[in-house]
Amino acid sequence: MKKRKNLIILLYIIAGIVCCGAGVFGIYYYNFSNKPKVTTQKHITKKKKKDEVVEVYNSPVGELVNAYSNTDIVAQLQIPSAGFSYPVAKTIDNDFYLSHDFYKRESKLGAIYIDYRTEDLNEAKQINIYAHNSNYYTLPFKILENYQDQNFFNTNNDIYLYTDKKQLHYKVFSVKIITNEDEHMAISFTDNDSFLSHVAIMRDNAIFDTNEKITKTDKLLILQTCLYNPEGRKILVMGKLQDKR
Repeated sequence: MKKRKNLIILLYIIAGIVCCGAGVFGIYYYNFSNKPKVTTQKHITKKKKKDEVVEVYNSPVGELVNAYSNTDIVAQLQIPSAGFSYPVAKTIDNDFYLSHDFYKRESKLGAIYIDYRTEDLNEAKQINIYAHNSNYYTLPFKILENYQDQNFFNTNNDIYLYTDKKQLHYKVFSVKIITNEDEHMAISFTDNDSFLSHVAIMRDNAIFDTNEKITKTDKLLILQTCLYNPEGRKILVMGKLQDKR
C-alpha cells in the first residue's frame, strides 16, 4: 500500500514537471512563431549610368507584403547598429495591431504599427510608431528600453524607415520617459509656431538630449513603447529626418 502511495506521488511529480516544461515550451514557441522575419540589408544600391554613379532605391515593402500576405505593411524600420529590422503596418485605427500580428492573426503580442492618422508616410511632418513591450516576452520594441543608457543612446542614433518610395533617415536627438499620452500624440499642426511649441514640450525633462536644433521645416519620428518597474510609464525615442532618397 505504501509503495502504491509513493508511486502515485511520484507520478504526480513527473506530471507536474511535464506540464511545467510544456508551459515553458508553449511560451517560447508562441513568442518565436509570432516573431517577424528579420533582415538588415540595405536598400540603397549604386549603379553606373554612363559616366556617373547613381543611387537606386530598392523598396522592401513589396517583398514584405508578399511574405506576410498583408497589404497593411507599409514600411520597414531599421536600427542597423543594433541589428534591429522589422516590418511596420498601418491600418484604419490604432487598436487592431495591439492584438494582431503581421499575418493579421490574433496575438496578444501585437505588431509594430504607424499611427493611423498619418496620411502620407513619405511626406509626414511627424511619424509615430508604436508597439508592445513586455516583462515576459522578448518583443521587438523592448530594444527601446536600452535608450535609457547613455552609451546606447550615443551609439545607436541612426534610425531608418524604408517606405514604398523613399529611405527616411533619422538621427535620435532626445529620449524621454512619460506618464501620459498627451503632447507626442499630436502629428499635425496649424502653423510653424504650434509645431515648435510641440517640440519644446516633448523635449522638456528629457533624460538625454543632443541639443540638436529643430526648425519649422524639420520632420520627426517618434518611437513609443511601455516601460515597467514601475508600470504606467512610456518611453519616447525622438528622431529628426536627415535626408530623403
